[in-house]
Amino acid sequence: MAGAKLTFYGLPALADMPLAADLIPIWKTSTGVTKKITITELLQIISPATYTSTMIGNETFTPAHTLQQSGKYILDANGSERNFNPTGTFLAGFEAKMINKGSENIIFDSSGLAEVVVPGSVSVFIFDGTDWLRMI
Repeated sequence: MAGAKLTFYGLPALADMPLAADLIPIWKTSTGVTKKITITELLQIISPATYTSTMIGNETFTPAHTLQQSGKYILDANGSERNFNPTGTFLAGFEAKMINKGSENIIFDSSGLAEVVVPGSVSVFIFDGTDWLRMI
């Protein structure tokens, strides 16, 4: 189907994307750097998977892709207070949405922000490019 095009109603920026097996979208980062990424990487960025864990110790998390802008985390501390710490490189504005579904506290960013997420609560943390901040 050479020359075929997809039409996305309401998304005019995507209307001229050609159908091709080797389609590689271009993504412009907040620093102005242009990168080529695969469709799989694009999906990791715009719709990251939810990470679920019944913790057996302290855990760390990092973005699945360097351009990822948010993450969803459903955690159970499993009988003891645990730490859940960011590690690696995050974009400024990265949102970590965390649910503590267990019965013990979870400490977010224990060596920095050190915010307690109590059992049964939802918290949102934002990375400002230097530090983590608790939004809710």
